[in-house]
Amino acid sequence: MRTGRRLFFSILLILILCLSVSAALAAFQYCPYCGKDLENKEYAFCPYCGKQLDTSGSGGVTTTLGGNGSISARVFEVSETVRMSHGGATITWTDSANAAPYYVAYRYADGNESDQVWYWAGGDEASSKAGSTSFTCYNLVPGHAYDISVADSSGKEIVGRVNVPGAPEFVDGKLKAAALKVKLAPRYFSRSAYDVTKAKSLNKFVSSQMDFASNCYGLRLEIGHPQLGKERHYPALLAFYAPNSYCWSFYDEDFNMATFANGGSTYYYCVGSFFFDALHDKYGSVPRGNYRVEVYFDGMYVGQNSFSVE
Repeated sequence: MRTGRRLFFSILLILILCLSVSAALAAFQYCPYCGKDLENKEYAFCPYCGKQLDTSGSGGVTTTLGGNGSISARVFEVSETVRMSHGGATITWTDSANAAPYYVAYRYADGNESDQVWYWAGGDEASSKAGSTSFTCYNLVPGHAYDISVADSSGKEIVGRVNVPGAPEFVDGKLKAAALKVKLAPRYFSRSAYDVTKAKSLNKFVSSQMDFASNCYGLRLEIGHPQLGKERHYPALLAFYAPNSYCWSFYDEDFNMATFANGGSTYYYCVGSFFFDALHDKYGSVPRGNYRVEVYFDGMYVGQNSFSVE
Protein backbone atom coordinates (compact mmCIF):
# COMPACT_ATOMS: atom_id res chain seq x y z
CA MET A 1 0.00 0.00 0.00
CA ARG A 2 2.80 2.39 0.91
CA THR A 3 4.62 1.44 -2.25
CA GLY A 4 1.50 2.35 -4.28
CA ARG A 5 1.24 5.74 -2.56
CA ARG A 6 4.90 6.44 -3.15
CA LEU A 7 4.51 5.58 -6.85
CA PHE A 8 1.41 7.81 -7.11
CA PHE A 9 3.18 10.81 -5.53
CA SER A 10 6.29 10.22 -7.63
CA ILE A 11 4.24 10.30 -10.83
CA LEU A 12 2.37 13.41 -9.61
CA LEU A 13 5.67 15.17 -8.82
CA ILE A 14 7.02 14.36 -12.29
CA LEU A 15 3.86 15.79 -13.88
CA ILE A 16 4.15 18.98 -11.82
CA LEU A 17 7.79 19.40 -12.80
CA CYS A 18 6.96 18.87 -16.48
CA LEU A 19 4.20 21.45 -16.28
CA SER A 20 6.57 23.87 -14.55
CA VAL A 21 9.21 23.48 -17.23
CA SER A 22 6.58 23.92 -19.93
CA ALA A 23 5.30 27.08 -18.25
CA ALA A 24 8.82 28.46 -18.02
CA LEU A 25 8.97 28.75 -21.79
CA ALA A 26 7.12 31.47 -23.70
CA ALA A 27 7.36 32.99 -27.16
CA PHE A 28 9.09 36.37 -27.22
CA GLN A 29 9.42 38.85 -30.09
CA TYR A 30 12.13 40.92 -28.37
CA CYS A 31 14.25 40.71 -25.26
CA PRO A 32 13.07 43.38 -22.76
CA TYR A 33 16.62 43.90 -21.51
CA CYS A 34 18.88 44.05 -24.58
CA GLY A 35 16.25 44.63 -27.29
CA LYS A 36 17.45 41.75 -29.50
CA ASP A 37 14.96 40.17 -31.90
CA LEU A 38 13.95 36.72 -30.56
CA GLU A 39 11.81 35.95 -33.64
CA ASN A 40 8.79 34.80 -31.59
CA LYS A 41 10.67 31.72 -30.40
CA GLU A 42 10.22 30.13 -26.97
CA TYR A 43 12.87 31.00 -24.40
CA ALA A 44 13.20 30.97 -20.63
CA PHE A 45 16.44 32.98 -20.83
CA CYS A 46 17.59 35.44 -23.47
CA PRO A 47 20.25 33.74 -25.67
CA TYR A 48 22.02 37.11 -26.10
CA CYS A 49 22.23 38.70 -22.65
CA GLY A 50 21.37 35.60 -20.56
CA LYS A 51 18.73 37.27 -18.39
CA GLN A 52 15.65 35.34 -17.32
CA LEU A 53 12.52 36.28 -19.24
CA ASP A 54 9.17 36.96 -17.60
CA THR A 55 6.74 34.23 -18.72
CA SER A 56 3.79 35.35 -16.61
CA GLY A 57 1.38 35.57 -19.53
CA SER A 58 2.41 38.79 -21.22
CA GLY A 59 1.94 37.17 -24.63
CA GLY A 60 5.58 37.23 -25.67
CA VAL A 61 5.67 40.69 -27.28
CA THR A 62 7.76 41.97 -24.40
CA THR A 63 10.51 44.48 -24.71
CA THR A 64 10.48 47.03 -21.90
CA LEU A 65 10.76 46.62 -18.15
CA GLY A 66 8.32 48.81 -16.23
CA GLY A 67 9.13 50.65 -13.03
CA ASN A 68 7.24 48.10 -10.93
CA GLY A 69 9.20 45.24 -12.44
CA SER A 70 6.47 44.20 -14.87
CA ILE A 71 7.05 43.56 -18.55
CA SER A 72 5.17 45.60 -21.16
CA ALA A 73 5.20 45.79 -24.96
CA ARG A 74 8.09 47.57 -26.64
CA VAL A 75 7.25 50.99 -28.03
CA PHE A 76 9.17 51.59 -31.26
CA GLU A 77 7.51 54.06 -33.60
CA VAL A 78 8.15 57.17 -35.70
CA SER A 79 6.59 60.40 -34.45
CA GLU A 80 4.36 62.31 -36.87
CA THR A 81 5.78 65.62 -35.65
CA VAL A 82 8.49 67.24 -37.80
CA ARG A 83 10.44 70.22 -36.48
CA MET A 84 11.78 72.65 -39.10
CA SER A 85 14.76 74.97 -38.68
CA HIS A 86 16.60 76.73 -41.53
CA GLY A 87 15.57 74.02 -43.98
CA GLY A 88 16.45 71.10 -41.73
CA ALA A 89 13.64 68.67 -40.92
CA THR A 90 14.16 66.92 -37.58
CA ILE A 91 12.55 63.48 -37.40
CA THR A 92 12.03 61.82 -34.02
CA TRP A 93 10.98 58.36 -32.89
CA THR A 94 10.33 56.49 -29.66
CA ASP A 95 12.14 53.30 -28.66
CA SER A 96 11.60 52.02 -25.14
CA ALA A 97 14.37 49.44 -25.71
CA ASN A 98 16.92 52.17 -26.51
CA ALA A 99 18.49 49.91 -29.13
CA ALA A 100 20.87 52.51 -30.56
CA PRO A 101 22.54 53.17 -32.91
CA TYR A 102 19.86 53.74 -35.52
CA TYR A 103 20.01 54.19 -39.28
CA VAL A 104 17.56 56.52 -41.00
CA ALA A 105 16.26 56.61 -44.58
CA TYR A 106 13.45 58.42 -46.38
CA ARG A 107 11.18 58.03 -49.41
CA TYR A 108 8.99 60.64 -51.09
CA ALA A 109 5.36 59.67 -50.47
CA ASP A 110 3.33 62.15 -52.53
CA GLY A 111 2.93 59.94 -55.57
CA ASN A 112 2.92 56.33 -56.74
CA GLU A 113 5.00 54.25 -54.34
CA SER A 114 6.45 52.21 -57.21
CA ASP A 115 7.94 55.37 -58.74
CA GLN A 116 9.83 56.40 -55.60
CA VAL A 117 13.25 55.45 -54.28
CA TRP A 118 14.61 55.07 -50.72
CA TYR A 119 17.52 57.38 -49.89
CA TRP A 120 19.78 57.53 -46.86
CA ALA A 121 18.75 60.52 -44.74
CA GLY A 122 22.34 61.71 -44.42
CA GLY A 123 23.39 60.98 -48.01
CA ASP A 124 25.05 57.64 -47.28
CA GLU A 125 24.77 54.90 -44.66
CA ALA A 126 27.58 56.14 -42.40
CA SER A 127 26.19 59.70 -42.35
CA SER A 128 22.67 58.42 -41.58
CA LYS A 129 23.62 56.91 -38.21
CA ALA A 130 21.93 58.31 -35.11
CA GLY A 131 23.05 57.75 -31.53
CA SER A 132 19.76 59.04 -30.12
CA THR A 133 16.11 59.00 -31.20
CA SER A 134 16.22 61.94 -33.61
CA PHE A 135 17.83 62.87 -36.92
CA THR A 136 17.87 66.09 -38.95
CA CYS A 137 17.53 65.63 -42.70
CA TYR A 138 18.08 68.49 -45.16
CA ASN A 139 16.65 66.80 -48.26
CA LEU A 140 12.97 66.71 -47.31
CA VAL A 141 10.95 69.13 -49.44
CA PRO A 142 8.54 71.38 -47.49
CA GLY A 143 4.84 70.70 -47.91
CA HIS A 144 5.17 67.03 -48.84
CA ALA A 145 4.69 63.62 -47.23
CA TYR A 146 7.58 61.20 -46.67
CA ASP A 147 7.97 57.64 -45.44
CA ILE A 148 10.69 57.42 -42.79
CA SER A 149 12.56 54.18 -42.10
CA VAL A 150 14.42 53.69 -38.81
CA ALA A 151 16.46 50.52 -38.21
CA ASP A 152 17.86 49.72 -34.77
CA SER A 153 21.17 48.09 -33.87
CA SER A 154 19.77 44.59 -34.45
CA GLY A 155 18.30 45.47 -37.85
CA LYS A 156 14.70 45.72 -36.62
CA GLU A 157 13.03 48.29 -38.91
CA ILE A 158 10.00 50.51 -38.51
CA VAL A 159 8.43 52.79 -41.13
CA GLY A 160 6.27 55.81 -40.39
CA ARG A 161 4.78 58.55 -42.55
CA VAL A 162 5.34 62.22 -41.78
CA ASN A 163 4.09 65.43 -43.34
CA VAL A 164 6.76 68.11 -43.70
CA PRO A 165 5.38 71.58 -42.94
CA GLY A 166 5.10 74.00 -45.85
CA ALA A 167 7.69 76.74 -46.35
CA PRO A 168 7.13 80.49 -46.03
CA GLU A 169 8.04 82.71 -48.96
CA PHE A 170 11.66 83.82 -49.03
CA VAL A 171 12.56 87.15 -47.45
CA ASP A 172 15.91 88.40 -46.16
CA GLY A 173 15.76 92.04 -45.21
CA LYS A 174 14.85 93.96 -48.37
CA LEU A 175 15.56 90.97 -50.60
CA LYS A 176 12.39 89.05 -51.39
CA ALA A 177 11.37 86.09 -53.52
CA ALA A 178 9.73 88.32 -56.13
CA ALA A 179 13.15 89.83 -56.96
CA LEU A 180 14.74 86.40 -57.63
CA LYS A 181 14.26 84.62 -60.96
CA VAL A 182 14.85 80.89 -61.48
CA LYS A 183 16.17 80.08 -64.96
CA LEU A 184 16.84 76.64 -66.42
CA ALA A 185 18.78 75.49 -69.49
CA PRO A 186 19.55 71.90 -70.69
CA ARG A 187 23.17 70.77 -70.39
CA TYR A 188 25.28 67.63 -70.78
CA PHE A 189 28.88 66.65 -70.06
CA SER A 190 31.16 63.68 -70.67
CA ARG A 191 30.59 60.79 -68.27
CA SER A 192 34.22 59.65 -68.52
CA ALA A 193 35.71 63.09 -67.76
CA TYR A 194 32.93 63.98 -65.31
CA ASP A 195 33.68 67.71 -65.19
CA VAL A 196 30.52 69.79 -64.77
CA THR A 197 32.42 73.02 -65.50
CA LYS A 198 32.78 71.77 -69.09
CA ALA A 199 29.07 71.10 -69.56
CA LYS A 200 27.78 71.95 -73.01
CA SER A 201 24.48 73.46 -74.11
CA LEU A 202 21.52 71.55 -75.53
CA ASN A 203 18.64 73.10 -77.41
CA LYS A 204 16.26 70.69 -75.69
CA PHE A 205 16.05 67.25 -74.11
CA VAL A 206 14.95 64.51 -76.49
CA SER A 207 14.57 61.19 -74.67
CA SER A 208 15.49 59.01 -77.67
CA GLN A 209 18.69 61.00 -78.26
CA MET A 210 20.03 60.97 -74.70
CA ASP A 211 23.16 58.78 -74.67
CA PHE A 212 23.67 57.81 -71.03
CA ALA A 213 26.58 55.49 -71.80
CA SER A 214 28.68 58.48 -72.90
CA ASN A 215 27.11 61.50 -71.21
CA CYS A 216 25.53 62.86 -68.07
CA TYR A 217 22.58 65.23 -68.35
CA GLY A 218 21.47 68.09 -66.14
CA LEU A 219 20.51 71.74 -65.99
CA ARG A 220 22.26 75.04 -65.77
CA LEU A 221 20.23 76.47 -62.90
CA GLU A 222 20.57 80.22 -62.56
CA ILE A 223 19.21 82.56 -59.90
CA GLY A 224 18.88 86.09 -61.24
CA HIS A 225 18.97 88.78 -58.59
CA PRO A 226 19.20 92.57 -58.22
CA GLN A 227 22.26 94.46 -57.07
CA LEU A 228 23.24 93.32 -53.59
CA GLY A 229 24.90 95.46 -50.96
CA LYS A 230 26.76 92.43 -49.62
CA GLU A 231 27.30 88.79 -50.44
CA ARG A 232 24.52 86.47 -49.39
CA HIS A 233 25.03 82.88 -48.23
CA TYR A 234 22.12 80.48 -47.90
CA PRO A 235 21.62 76.74 -47.43
CA ALA A 236 19.80 75.81 -50.64
CA LEU A 237 17.45 72.96 -51.51
CA LEU A 238 16.58 72.11 -55.11
CA ALA A 239 13.61 69.79 -55.70
CA PHE A 240 13.27 68.06 -59.09
CA TYR A 241 9.91 66.57 -60.15
CA ALA A 242 9.30 64.16 -63.04
CA PRO A 243 5.95 63.77 -64.86
CA ASN A 244 5.35 60.44 -63.08
CA SER A 245 5.68 62.14 -59.63
CA TYR A 246 9.22 60.85 -58.97
CA CYS A 247 11.00 63.42 -56.79
CA TRP A 248 14.70 63.94 -56.16
CA SER A 249 16.22 66.71 -54.07
CA PHE A 250 19.68 68.25 -53.86
CA TYR A 251 20.99 70.10 -50.80
CA ASP A 252 23.75 72.72 -50.96
CA GLU A 253 24.83 73.96 -47.54
CA ASP A 254 26.29 77.22 -48.94
CA PHE A 255 24.79 78.88 -52.01
CA ASN A 256 26.72 82.12 -52.42
CA MET A 257 25.24 85.12 -54.24
CA ALA A 258 27.91 87.72 -55.00
CA THR A 259 27.49 91.48 -55.44
CA PHE A 260 27.22 92.98 -58.94
CA ALA A 261 27.07 96.65 -59.94
CA ASN A 262 23.84 96.30 -61.90
CA GLY A 263 22.57 93.04 -60.51
CA GLY A 264 23.47 89.66 -61.92
CA SER A 265 23.03 85.95 -61.43
CA THR A 266 24.48 83.03 -59.56
CA TYR A 267 24.32 79.60 -61.15
CA TYR A 268 25.21 75.93 -61.12
CA TYR A 269 27.13 74.81 -64.21
CA CYS A 270 25.14 71.61 -64.39
CA VAL A 271 22.97 70.16 -61.61
CA GLY A 272 20.55 67.22 -61.53
CA SER A 273 22.59 64.55 -63.32
CA PHE A 274 21.73 62.07 -60.56
CA PHE A 275 18.04 62.81 -61.15
CA PHE A 276 18.29 61.97 -64.85
CA ASP A 277 20.50 58.92 -64.20
CA ALA A 278 17.98 57.56 -61.69
CA LEU A 279 15.10 57.95 -64.16
CA HIS A 280 17.08 56.25 -66.92
CA ASP A 281 18.18 53.39 -64.66
CA LYS A 282 14.63 52.79 -63.40
CA TYR A 283 12.69 53.07 -66.67
CA GLY A 284 15.28 52.42 -69.37
CA SER A 285 14.83 55.95 -70.72
CA VAL A 286 13.89 59.39 -69.41
CA PRO A 287 10.07 59.72 -69.43
CA ARG A 288 8.68 62.31 -71.82
CA GLY A 289 6.63 65.15 -70.40
CA ASN A 290 6.78 68.28 -68.30
CA TYR A 291 9.22 68.64 -65.40
CA ARG A 292 9.74 71.32 -62.79
CA VAL A 293 12.39 72.44 -60.31
CA GLU A 294 11.66 74.25 -57.04
CA VAL A 295 14.25 76.33 -55.16
CA TYR A 296 14.38 76.98 -51.41
CA PHE A 297 16.83 79.21 -49.49
CA ASP A 298 17.23 78.72 -45.73
CA GLY A 299 13.97 76.75 -45.63
CA MET A 300 12.01 79.46 -47.52
CA TYR A 301 10.43 79.16 -50.96
CA VAL A 302 12.25 81.16 -53.65
CA GLY A 303 10.48 80.08 -56.84
CA GLN A 304 10.34 77.47 -59.58
CA ASN A 305 10.62 76.90 -63.28
CA SER A 306 9.77 74.11 -65.67
CA PHE A 307 11.26 72.28 -68.65
CA SER A 308 10.21 69.42 -70.88
CA VAL A 309 11.60 66.20 -72.30
CA GLU A 310 10.40 65.29 -75.78
